[in-house]
Amino acid sequence: MVWNLMPYTTKDFSIRSLADRISDLNHLLFLYPDRPKDEVFSKYYSPLLCESPADRSDSMLDGDGDFDLDDTMDVARHVEELLRRPMDSQWSGQHRSAPDWSLDWRGL
Repeated sequence: MVWNLMPYTTKDFSIRSLADRISDLNHLLFLYPDRPKDEVFSKYYSPLLCESPADRSDSMLDGDGDFDLDDTMDVARHVEELLRRPMDSQWSGQHRSAPDWSLDWRGL
């Protein structure tokens, strides 16, 4: 069976290389005549990017990895305070009112 890959442009290959596109073809195992595709192209595959769990930091956990309720409550209080403050609306400097986006469901 022969598969035809669509013609790619230079822009396509600048986004994702030919080797990576071939790697994505799970049904393609061998190249002509009998060479495994990974044997031929693996040295050209882009390295996998993965995040190491040790690199992750969670601000809700203290240095020992325990949940820090005091800091979390401080953040919650700060957010609550911000939500209570009156907000300048984008319409405040204009003499027209904000649009009414409500729907009248009675007519439906």
